[in-house]
Amino acid sequence: SVVRKTGTFINAPASLSVGAGQSVLARISLIRTNYTANVPMTLFNAPSGVTATFSPNPVTDTVTQMTLSADASVVPGTYNIGVRDNEGTTFQGTAPVALTVTPPGTISLSTAINPLAVPKNASVPAGITITRTNYSGPVTITLSGVPAGVTTVFTSPVTGNNFSITFTNSGSGVPGAYPIVITGSGPGLTNASVTLTVNIS
Repeated sequence: SVVRKTGTFINAPASLSVGAGQSVLARISLIRTNYTANVPMTLFNAPSGVTATFSPNPVTDTVTQMTLSADASVVPGTYNIGVRDNEGTTFQGTAPVALTVTPPGTISLSTAINPLAVPKNASVPAGITITRTNYSGPVTITLSGVPAGVTTVFTSPVTGNNFSITFTNSGSGVPGAYPIVITGSGPGLTNASVTLTVNIS
């Protein structure tokens, strides 16, 4: 056997999963032995449509974050790829990664209470559930149709499966039933919407 006394050893996840049309983050680290030069990083043996960026690249210390992306055209399946560090022209170290590409991700939105009554001078929360398939990334939330005299408070993007929107009725608007369209979006996703009827009194 040959023991390298100068150079680097690369650590990468043994397996990763990503939905077609989406990205996944992974921490890549280097173990250095008597080697202080910058180390450029590349992806090895990746199928067409699978790419990666590294931050930083080249690696100046011992850690970089890889963003691995699969185009929507990549056929779902498992691919044996590698993460490679390049020490000039003398050595290339490659860490094998079993990459599983899953079908494109989808989300759907549903409401806990519909319609929602919001009396004058009151604040009422509405619970929203996100159902995810092959997607674990952030979901950006937008609203349309909120009437005058009503304000909303919510967190966006959403990283979990549940969130709430608080509707506050100042009493200055016209009473009635208002359809509020709640839309969720994310990288590689088809937008998903649900309509919540808000009754203003």
